[in-house]
Amino acid sequence: MLIYLLPCYIIGFAFKGGIENADVQAVSNLEGFFSKKLQTAIETEIENYIPAKACALLENASLQRFMIEASNTLFQWSCYPTFYGSSVIYIPEENALTSIPPKEIEEENGIEDFTSELDKYALTHPDVNFVVYVVPENNYFTVHNPATELVSDALTFDDVILQFKNTLSNTSSVKLLYPEFNSLSDYYQYFFTSDLHWNIKGAARAVQEIIDALNLEEMTSGTYDAISNIPFMGTESRGALMLLGDEIQDYSFDDSDLYTEGEGGKRQGIDLHEHYWKASLLDKQFNSYSYFTDLENTTIKGGKGTHKILLVADSLGAAAQRILAYSSSELTHCDALRGEKNSDLVLSEELQKNDIDTVVFIGRPFDYASFIKRNPSYFS
Repeated sequence: MLIYLLPCYIIGFAFKGGIENADVQAVSNLEGFFSKKLQTAIETEIENYIPAKACALLENASLQRFMIEASNTLFQWSCYPTFYGSSVIYIPEENALTSIPPKEIEEENGIEDFTSELDKYALTHPDVNFVVYVVPENNYFTVHNPATELVSDALTFDDVILQFKNTLSNTSSVKLLYPEFNSLSDYYQYFFTSDLHWNIKGAARAVQEIIDALNLEEMTSGTYDAISNIPFMGTESRGALMLLGDEIQDYSFDDSDLYTEGEGGKRQGIDLHEHYWKASLLDKQFNSYSYFTDLENTTIKGGKGTHKILLVADSLGAAAQRILAYSSSELTHCDALRGEKNSDLVLSEELQKNDIDTVVFIGRPFDYASFIKRNPSYFS
């Protein structure tokens, strides 16, 4: 992790003057007008495009953090907020940012609902393999988050996994997988220190575990290489008003046989990464994870394996998609697990349309918890 100092005008444009969500559209009605919420939202939206506001926010947060750090020389806290009132905490030992652990998942019984529906579906489809891979979000609730001991009744990753396990029937064919870490340092080998996502090493580790569980074709050998010299300042960095940067890498291997089909069946390689390379410098810096997202909701063919896989994932699946495709004969990606996605998709139709024999879910606990509410017909 590196700490970067950028010119004030660059920071201003990157943050569009601030980071407040104005949501003008939501209050564009008579109620919003008479309650003055519409006026406030419009003023906030205008302020968000004033670069000086962003600079003031960053400078103020930096000053507050200096005072917090000064206090920490006496108290020696293992973590502390990035500014007074911040929900993002800084971990000096790892030079990393994370969030204060929650006490509960917003969608009550959501994980049980998802797991129960999938379990029943799997029992009626014995010819299909099912894997659920659960990923802790940026150390949001693992036992290694130093803020866990400061929050009474904090929800831990172990608590969440137990919800999955307790819901699966004794005769379930669903394979439940999740990463385990020995320490905080071990965790940050596989996750960005400034963002919510895992890095490519975390994605590759998960793919290897899925390959082992399903006895798929082994991953080909490759190397982890930086994609550019532009630092990645992720979601946690922006929310913390603390500009920390990660190096973003990819897994380089011979994927020349993998392809997607465009209009008229025209073959196209999978290494274009157009979302990233066509982005502006600032988008590359603050949204580097887009490097992995240009193959979402596509089908990759030409793999070395024998299984046709449906990958149902939130944004974490984007980094794993290309590697897992190598070990399949064909991989179809569906982003229905993304927390903001709503659909009327039906899994049986997806299986039939693409002749799928293996379904792999990859996502965060919160996205599993809201899945049935957002995709009510999926397991029908």
